[in-house]
Amino acid sequence: MANTTDDLQRRMRRARRLRRIAAATILLLLLVAGAGYGAATSDLFPRVPPGWVGVLIRRHGRSLPPGASIAPKVAPGEIPFQGIREDVLLPGWYPFAYSALDWDWEILPQTVIPPGHVGVLVRLFGEDLPDGQLFADENPADIASGTVRRGPLLKTIEPGIHPINLRAYDVRIFPVRTIEPGQVGVVCRRYGRIPTDRTAFLSRDGERGVQARFLPPGTYYVNPLAEEVRAVWIRSRRLDLGSAGRVKFHSSDGFEITVSGTVEWSLDPAQMPLVYCKYGDAMAVEQRLLLPAARTKSGLQGSRKPAREFISGSTRQTFQEEFARELRAVVEPEGMKLHSVLVNGIVPADEIAKPIRDREIAMLQREEYQQQMETERTKSQLTTETELGKRPAALAKAQARTLDITTQARRALEVELIQASSAVEVARLERDSAQRQAESILAEGAATAHLAQLRAASAGESLRRRVAAHGGGEALAHAALLEKLAPKITSIWTNTDGPIASIFGKFTAGVPTSRPAGTVARAEVEK
Repeated sequence: MANTTDDLQRRMRRARRLRRIAAATILLLLLVAGAGYGAATSDLFPRVPPGWVGVLIRRHGRSLPPGASIAPKVAPGEIPFQGIREDVLLPGWYPFAYSALDWDWEILPQTVIPPGHVGVLVRLFGEDLPDGQLFADENPADIASGTVRRGPLLKTIEPGIHPINLRAYDVRIFPVRTIEPGQVGVVCRRYGRIPTDRTAFLSRDGERGVQARFLPPGTYYVNPLAEEVRAVWIRSRRLDLGSAGRVKFHSSDGFEITVSGTVEWSLDPAQMPLVYCKYGDAMAVEQRLLLPAARTKSGLQGSRKPAREFISGSTRQTFQEEFARELRAVVEPEGMKLHSVLVNGIVPADEIAKPIRDREIAMLQREEYQQQMETERTKSQLTTETELGKRPAALAKAQARTLDITTQARRALEVELIQASSAVEVARLERDSAQRQAESILAEGAATAHLAQLRAASAGESLRRRVAAHGGGEALAHAALLEKLAPKITSIWTNTDGPIASIFGKFTAGVPTSRPAGTVARAEVEK
């Protein structure tokens, strides 16, 4: 047997070498061909377009085990199996990775799970499921040992595009489970251990059956093959006790009495799985629990009293309180919440209701007449007391008037005194202001006169210093004349012997001139 295996491995290695040589030769020929390279390589290597997957099929290798449809995975170094591989090729081109000499492939579309749906995978290969097991990935022992079984999987696929090998898996699409506001989801598990206590309504964790947990409002991507979720309304409802004579009972003296009213109730979300197992949905709870309890408790309360006592309002109020208390004691432990119990009418039989009603009306009329008489008597006393009470009021009014006039006169006098005091104070302030203004004017005049003296003294001292600096008043006057004239003179035309020329004589003394005496000279003075 060992020799046969070694010989098979040698033949396989020799075949792989020959295939590689053939592939290299073909590639070389394709490269030389040039133009036909693209088309040839497209047929030689797999090309997966976007939105599709490639399923690989090995042409050579060991034969598949009996009953197998997918090639099992092998350890490195072992001879692979021929047939379909479980993993797929994503969109792209795979040159030199998978040659047509060793592989065949099939292009399949990717799996699309639309929004609002969930996908469940069904494995098409592997060993058969053992008895009692519903899902291929349910048993942890199979996962630990690497055992692959065919059948549905617990894991779900959310909406989107998924690269799934449709030759190895089947995909079933179901709507997602949505729990609306005002509802809870009751979960029934279809797989797991057999419940330990088969008489219990709810199963424990890991057991199949109705679970103690509930799902609040929301969207759940649950596997419908593994768990069934039923949405049950828990919002407030109202039961009409008087609709079609739902609640009737007999009094202690044998008369039939009908009760009209309402019971407002709702279901406790924490106890909803247990309530659902015992009774069903909200409508079933009302018919199987609340309405029978209302009939029973009203009958017990009503049978303790005769029919005539149900006519008066006080008896109705007492009946309502006792009925509500006993009804709560029965239904609230079962997972219901009673928000209000109102009995707005108790109708006895006509043969007993009419005489009792007439007597009640007569008693009410008598009380009404007595109240009218008491009202008239009270009104007369009130009139007398009102007239007597007017005298103190008039006296108080006159006294109040006198006090008001006196108070007004005193206030007027105080106002006049305040105004006179204000006028005197204003005159005194005006006098002080005039004195301060006169003092200010005198001080301003004195300051002005002193300033003028200082300016005159300063001007005289400045003039004295200038006269002393020029050597006399005449020289100062001459310099001032020159200061005024010099900036204005640009040119002078005159005779050299004239009086004006003598002014500039000291500047030209000793300077020879070619001009004859008596000629006209031109003097130019720059600015």
